[in-house]
Amino acid sequence: MDELIAPDGTKHGDPIPGSKFCRAFCERCGEPMRVHAERLNRPNMCGDCDPPHMGVGNPRTNLTGIDKDPDAYGRAR
Repeated sequence: MDELIAPDGTKHGDPIPGSKFCRAFCERCGEPMRVHAERLNRPNMCGDCDPPHMGVGNPRTNLTGIDKDPDAYGRAR
């Protein structure tokens, strides 16, 4: 299988330039995501493949700037 590369040139596990996050990819569809370093070796899925659970304490996040790509913690709009 070919190694996935995000539009910014980062591969799985690479630090994202200008961000505190590292690059990961959705386990199901391969969409680039950003995650904390400690989540790199866990299964990560994007909001389309694993929609957020709309329960108590689950706010939607608007992301801007360098961290506007989707991740396991909020989906950029």
